[in-house]
Amino acid sequence: MTVPSIGGAQGIFEMFVPGAFTLLNALFLLYSALGPGAQQQMRQLASDSLLSFVLVVCFGYLIGVVLRLFRTETPDAFSAWLLRLTARDARKDPRVKPPWRARWKLTDADKKYFGGWVTEDFPYVGWLGEIHAFSPGPEGAGSVQEFYTQVWAKPGSSKVQRKTFFNWCKTMINSVDPRAAAEITVAEAFNRYLTGMFYALWIGIGLMAAGLGIQWASGSGGAAWVLFLLALLAYLAMLLVIARQFRVSRIKEVSTVFAATYYHRALFETPES
Repeated sequence: MTVPSIGGAQGIFEMFVPGAFTLLNALFLLYSALGPGAQQQMRQLASDSLLSFVLVVCFGYLIGVVLRLFRTETPDAFSAWLLRLTARDARKDPRVKPPWRARWKLTDADKKYFGGWVTEDFPYVGWLGEIHAFSPGPEGAGSVQEFYTQVWAKPGSSKVQRKTFFNWCKTMINSVDPRAAAEITVAEAFNRYLTGMFYALWIGIGLMAAGLGIQWASGSGGAAWVLFLLALLAYLAMLLVIARQFRVSRIKEVSTVFAATYYHRALFETPES
């Protein structure tokens, strides 16, 4: 029996886990809002382990698929914003403190304060050029930069052009190098999982806040109120951890694809380039 894992067949793990997480949070809120009779019916339903398993798998995977359709750009932009706000190494010069206005809402004029890795859009082509300017290659110190200039810097400046080029690079690597393709798949799947959990945690925070509101409006307290509050705080903490690391993880995915294309540069270079 194969245990589902990140990067496994059909992306089961990275879709099912965020979906099941969201489903269980919704059921917890629903259970706390119902009366004693309805709660007893839910407990009877949950006592049937086979039926409960089937329902959680089916609806959890369905919710996970819906979460997978949400835009990856949102957690990516949120991560960049949080890094500009809190990370000292996001600045071009750590000794220069950017104004708070630039941290909260970035403009073109404010980009001078920060490194390209927290200002550019995916796939961070300009930042790749900066970090690989002096990367050593088998053909000399400038061979990586030359490859970047001839191949990666050419697709254009629009988001659509760069994303299309990036996906084409992944397709080419998948067709010629199974080992590199597997590494790229794992990196991409991990980011899909982080994206799903980003949205699942936001939904979970909303559900826990709603639970606190229901408990307050009904005048209830006790264990349920404490559970909602602790869950909300835990979800918020996990969301911030994911957000701080998401941009870094995506850059690692792009760097993996770049390294694979450089290794197979004969597929991308042309005599005219």
